[in-house]
Amino acid sequence: MARQEVLMKQLGVEKVYIDKISGKSANYPQLRKMMFFVQNSDTVIKTISRFARNTRHL
Repeated sequence: MARQEVLMKQLGVEKVYIDKISGKSANYPQLRKMMFFVQNSDTVIKTISRFARNTRHL
């Protein structure tokens, strides 16, 4: 398990979504799952640069 995953579990994060796909891909199934799951009161923690290869992609 990656260091970030361990930290999220230690912090009590309810759900962790991980796409292990090349940055060239526009298909991020875990990102789509997360977008359907999140509520207005939720906090998503991740740098925007890791959501997509570029802003057009995002």
